[in-house]
Amino acid sequence: MGWLATVLLVLGLMGAAILRRHLHESKLLRLREISHKERMIAMERSLPIPETDASKIDSLLGEGHGPDTNPDSMTRASAHWIRLNALALGLIAIFGGMGLMPALYYQLDVEISGTWAFGLVPIFTGIGLLIFVRLSRELVEKMNGKQESR
Repeated sequence: MGWLATVLLVLGLMGAAILRRHLHESKLLRLREISHKERMIAMERSLPIPETDASKIDSLLGEGHGPDTNPDSMTRASAHWIRLNALALGLIAIFGGMGLMPALYYQLDVEISGTWAFGLVPIFTGIGLLIFVRLSRELVEKMNGKQESR
């Protein structure tokens, strides 16, 4: 029963992180909508258009002090590092899930033995990370201006 509490704790922490990110993004979207409305009103009334950009909005949110997550300003090294981490975590998750499935299946306790399918969760998470690595190749190729080795 202790593993169930651990799984619920991990899922709760992941949910909290997702909720925090969603709230941040919705606040940023509202600020950008307000900025857009100001620009449209200024254009209708032939007033000078106020200059706003993402960095000013991020500074309003207090987010301008951390690493820059704007894809346009991402360096080749940071993109490579993100892809390398995703590849490593994806492979770890896949092989961890592949080890977890038989470990749970061959337990002597019938209740634990019936939970072997929980091993599919890290496997599919790892597959998702590998799909991200594959799809992000085009972004890195654009940044490099040449073809990346496959």
